[in-house]
Amino acid sequence: MENRYFDIDDIKERFALLLSKLHEANFLTDYINDRIINSPFFDCFEKNDFEEFMTLSIETITEKIFGKEVTYNYSLNPITPYYWAGLSIIEIMANYKIPLKRILLIMPLRAIIGCYDLFHEMNPIKFIEHYLEKEKNTPLLKILRKENKLSIPNVSYLTGINMSLLKRMDYSNDTLLSTSFKNLNKLADLFNVSTDVFKKESSFLAYSNSLFKDNTFSSILYNNVLKYYGFEENSSIFVTHKFLEDKEIRELVKEKNVIIDISNPFGIYYVLSQKVIRKYLSSEEFSLLYKKSIDEFKLTVDSLVF
Repeated sequence: MENRYFDIDDIKERFALLLSKLHEANFLTDYINDRIINSPFFDCFEKNDFEEFMTLSIETITEKIFGKEVTYNYSLNPITPYYWAGLSIIEIMANYKIPLKRILLIMPLRAIIGCYDLFHEMNPIKFIEHYLEKEKNTPLLKILRKENKLSIPNVSYLTGINMSLLKRMDYSNDTLLSTSFKNLNKLADLFNVSTDVFKKESSFLAYSNSLFKDNTFSSILYNNVLKYYGFEENSSIFVTHKFLEDKEIRELVKEKNVIIDISNPFGIYYVLSQKVIRKYLSSEEFSLLYKKSIDEFKLTVDSLVF
């Protein structure tokens, strides 16, 4: 079966280890930052396609994306300020849906590393709050203009975007991120950045296996899946973590309406006119239902930090 979903804790660990090892290989911090922003390899966070990111060796990623052949010593302790920075970046993405590439433009890796001494022993939410202040008060367009040595009249001339609108976008990220897709494409082309940096909300799906241990969350998700397939809420269900043979399904549904399979991929089984029906959610369908369930679950808890 296709393996589509990776747990948020595993993704955080992998990204943190990658940053730590890149630092170990003596890459300049600004170069690491630049490659993550500009390499299509890291578009996986918006595509929710982590197969290569999670399965390629760190050495292969280093050679393929960062241009250096290296053999890492895995006996060294990877828990460094770079490791902490990696965890923190993914926590911002997971909890506030801010695209990875925008995070590293608003607050480059060198600035995040500079926060290590102050924040690394605190609750993760403290650094997240610090970043959110930066996101609110650091105009992204102004950053991109200065990096490319362009004035607002230059940008207007090169893109055809009205100068008065550019001035407002240069002052407020809210205005920038709310402008038309056509204008954002023009800006992305001009500054040679991915359109992902201008997304109002990241598509990254913070899938967490541990959440399934929470009865409230699992109940919300299962009911949303049942409703999606036209079953009544609180139908009698059986939950499985593995693929079941048709014979096993027929035996189980004598007492249950539907079987929910929470392995990879996520799906349901039921019996219709003696025929076993198997339906698996596409990545987009699962993302939609999972996000909806997370939003509903957040209403029942004081805070949810992945």
